Amino acid sequence: MGSPVWSVDLTPPNEKANEASGGGMAYGNGVLAVTTGHGEVIALNADNGSVIWRHKLKGAISADPVVVGNMVVAVGRNNVAIGLDIRNGRLKWRQTSQGGTAGVAGAGAPAAQGNLVVIPFSSGELVGTIASNGLRAWSRSISGKNEGFARSMISDISGDPVIDGINVYAANQAGRLVAMDRRSGTLLWTAQDGSYTPVWSIGSAVFMVTDRFAVKRLNSSDGTEVWSQKLPGFKQSKDGRKRATYAYFGPVVAGGQVWVAGSDGWAGSPGGTTAVVKYRNAIPDATLLLYALLPGLCDCESVMVIIIDKLHKGSCRLRSGVHR
Repeated sequence: MGSPVWSVDLTPPNEKANEASGGGMAYGNGVLAVTTGHGEVIALNADNGSVIWRHKLKGAISADPVVVGNMVVAVGRNNVAIGLDIRNGRLKWRQTSQGGTAGVAGAGAPAAQGNLVVIPFSSGELVGTIASNGLRAWSRSISGKNEGFARSMISDISGDPVIDGINVYAANQAGRLVAMDRRSGTLLWTAQDGSYTPVWSIGSAVFMVTDRFAVKRLNSSDGTEVWSQKLPGFKQSKDGRKRATYAYFGPVVAGGQVWVAGSDGWAGSPGGTTAVVKYRNAIPDATLLLYALLPGLCDCESVMVIIIDKLHKGSCRLRSGVHR
C-alpha cells in the first residue's frame, strides 16, 4: 500500500467540513482541479498539494469537474456552469439553464470529447457546449417519468453523461435514459429506465444499473432490451417495513463480465451475454467495492480492487490491493 505524499484541508474559512458534501476531482496540465460542496473550484499543484487558485460559485457543487485543454468546467446545483482558465482561475464563460434547481446529491458530472463538453443541469437540460468559448452547440431536455414514484417529480440528470463515438448517453432518476447524436444533440432513442450512475457503452451494447434495482443490457442502435437481472432493492427492517434501499455502483465491463457493486457489501457479475448471476462475492465489513480492474480490460496480469470501508463518524478508510 502506498503512503500519503501530501494532504490538504480545503474547508473555506469560517466554514465547517461537515456542513457540506459532494464534489470531485479532475486532472490536467499538472493541475488537480477540485470541486466541493461549499461551492468552490480549487486548483492544486498535483506534485505538492499547494493551492494555485480558488473560485467561488454561488451554489453548491456535487459533481466532478472536467478539464478540457486549458479550461476547467464545473456545474453548480443552481443551474450555472462555468469555464475557468486552468492557469489562473479567471472566469472565461458562464452557461445557465432555466428551470427547477431541485436535485439529488452527487448528480451528473460534465463529459468531454475534443472541444465539446456536455453539461448536465438539475433542470433536466443537457447542453453541448464549446469548451474554449462557452457557446452552445445544442441543448436537449430529458423528459418523461415513471409513474408511481415521488422522486419522479425531480428531473435532475443523475447519471453522468457518457460520450462514446458520436453517441451521448445520459439518464435521470425519474425513469429515462436517452441516446443523442454528439454533433447535433438529435435524439436517437429513449429507454424507460433511469439511473444514478453512468452507463457503460461497449461495441453494440449499453449496460446500465437502473433506478429500479436491475442490471440491463440494451442495444446501442435502438435502446431495446437484451436482458435484465434484478438486484436486491429495499432493506427489510425488523418490523417488515421498507425503510431504506441499497445503493449500487457501476456497471464496469471487465474480463468479459459485467461487474456491479452494492452497499450491502458484495460485488456481482450478471454475465456478459446472459442474465445469469455468475459471481456474488461477499466483502466483509465493507460498504462499497469501488471498482475492479481485471485482465481483458487492460494490458496487465493483475487484478486491482479498491474498497471503501463503512463510514465512521463522517470519514472513510480507503484500502487497496493487487492480486495476481
